[in-house]
Amino acid sequence: GDTVKVMETRPLSKDKRWRLVSIIEKAR
Repeated sequence: GDTVKVMETRPLSKDKRWRLVSIIEKAR
């Protein structure tokens, strides 16, 4: 769920989005 939310957002950099996704996956 959280991962989808992050992907739905429009970050300034794609790298930032991927970093957030990685952090969320690790937190799970």
